[in-house]
Amino acid sequence: MWLAGPFRPRRFLIVYREKMIKVFEVIADSSLSGAPRHVLTLLNGIDRQQFESVLVCPEGWLANRGGRVKVKVKRITFKSFFDVGSVVKLRRFIKQEKPDIVHSHGIRAGWLVTLACTGLKVKKVYSEHLYTEDYHLKNKLREYLQLLGLKVILRNSIKVICPSKAVSIFLNRFYGRVGSKLVIVANGIKDFKTEDQKTKLPTFGFIGSLNYHKGIYQLFGIIDLVSRKASAKFEIVGDGPLRSFVERRASLNDSVSYFGEARDIGKYLGRWRAVLVPSLSESFGQVVLEASIAKKPVVAYVVGGLRELVKNGKSGILVRRGDVESFADSVIELIKNPERAKKMGAFARKIYEREFTAEKMCRRIELVYKQVVEKS
Repeated sequence: MWLAGPFRPRRFLIVYREKMIKVFEVIADSSLSGAPRHVLTLLNGIDRQQFESVLVCPEGWLANRGGRVKVKVKRITFKSFFDVGSVVKLRRFIKQEKPDIVHSHGIRAGWLVTLACTGLKVKKVYSEHLYTEDYHLKNKLREYLQLLGLKVILRNSIKVICPSKAVSIFLNRFYGRVGSKLVIVANGIKDFKTEDQKTKLPTFGFIGSLNYHKGIYQLFGIIDLVSRKASAKFEIVGDGPLRSFVERRASLNDSVSYFGEARDIGKYLGRWRAVLVPSLSESFGQVVLEASIAKKPVVAYVVGGLRELVKNGKSGILVRRGDVESFADSVIELIKNPERAKKMGAFARKIYEREFTAEKMCRRIELVYKQVVEKS
């Protein structure tokens, strides 16, 4: 029987809250390129009730944006693979903060994390953002050393996240016996608004780092071929080592406009009929998702993760790697047939919503983190 008045016992609700998992996100690049943007998406979307994120990266765009999303940011330079000073700083920071997981992104970060964690009981996760069978460096010695370092990273990681099957196939084929560590988690990005804009001439665009692997030299070959047969405008957005080449070529061609690095790509995507992706290698191809959000198809080479992202003839057009003439013919086809471009763009948007949202990616990575913590 319950007693009345002040002697009536009170009921207490006891809530047991799981310990938050502290994760270091470590990357040696702080630019506007794909991998840093991927890390920022993860920092923005991870469940703050379950995970405490700490960003470790050099000074730059990512470090500044990390502060805006209210995560702790540790700025470390990561100048090279042999940056002993950065290794010492990182090791000291790890010992101080005691993270449950250190998640490195890219070979340089992965190598320095491996060195910094030597002798420490730290669970390591690695994400490969670059290498597929299509990717090669001009300097073969440097490539050999990078792949040797990658082998060490894989050996010392509990889980290895691959953004595409292409990366997974490469790692399995070249290193073997890592299959149980590999998990494919496709990149995802946050939705953003774009508004279609009318242009006098059909306009096509390129977004990305201005480097050899993004097919910059191929891009101008394609533009030259298209310009001989049809009237169109081409806009280039990005920055990188080939910037001076792009500026020079753009100044010689009235149909080409170069806008430099841009943080708001929505205003450009809105006036493009399609996005050109002449990459010679791609571990994933985040630009395809950006185009899909804006309901724009892509024309791309069949390389790496692009063959998984683009449904040929449905969400875009794929052509054989290096086939500049076929690429140009595909662009001309979209100039002549705007309705086909519109239909493919709408289909691309459906694929994005079904498979590649930021929320889906974050939930999948959270699951990987939980599996790592639970692993003895």
